[in-house]
Amino acid sequence: MFLQNSTNETNRKNSPLVRIASRICYESVERIRSLFDGKGKFPITDVEVRQLLNAELLKVPGLEMDDQWRPQVEPLTLYRDLMDVFDRPETTWEQAYDVHSLYGDHQATGRLLELEEWPDKSRLDELKLRRIESINKHRQAVEHEIEDVGRNVAHRATSGELLPTDAAHFKHKLERILKDIGRGVNFNAVRWQIDQIRSAVNRCCQRPENVLTKSEGSPQGSLTETVDSLPTRASLSSSGVFPHSESGLSVIDMLSER
Repeated sequence: MFLQNSTNETNRKNSPLVRIASRICYESVERIRSLFDGKGKFPITDVEVRQLLNAELLKVPGLEMDDQWRPQVEPLTLYRDLMDVFDRPETTWEQAYDVHSLYGDHQATGRLLELEEWPDKSRLDELKLRRIESINKHRQAVEHEIEDVGRNVAHRATSGELLPTDAAHFKHKLERILKDIGRGVNFNAVRWQIDQIRSAVNRCCQRPENVLTKSEGSPQGSLTETVDSLPTRASLSSSGVFPHSESGLSVIDMLSER
């Protein structure tokens, strides 16, 4: 009990790296103690080390991690994001959950709810139900966005603003995203991809070459090549799209003002 209280005190005063180290030390001591406890129960599965080490990264808005809990961002960007979080008031796990839920990153919310950081089981159960409701809400909203962009592509192709080849390519991209959202739960990443397609459509329609007739052929350097090379979700945190609102405040700032 003394060690746990000391660990909690350390966590309140130190950086994320020190908190991670103290947590690992505490769990190591607890496991050694359990070896001498006749009534103790050993876990069926061991804790994933990378999950233990990188759990604090879930407090970084917009940071994407792969299925092995490895951050998908350049080291320098990760360092800056961590310093940004460290310079702010302490972010609770529930605040981190609220931020990711607000933007529809339910891959992150699912990982947060897996952590052993929720002493109140009733609150944990409540958040799990909220997560299911939010997933359904975000999925429906994203489907409507895809349909809206699809209608825009069809309209511009009919009016002659968009070449048939580009229109077909954009339609294929949207259909692929629509198919994928039935399995995925990171709707913030999906919205970002939709925005990239929407921007590419607008740029394509503004090109002077698009006034060419069908007999003259397609313009060189079709915008479909741009869509094929869309950036990944990992660049969101470095670009600032996810962490900050138009007012310049981070989402955590906005939550703390409520």
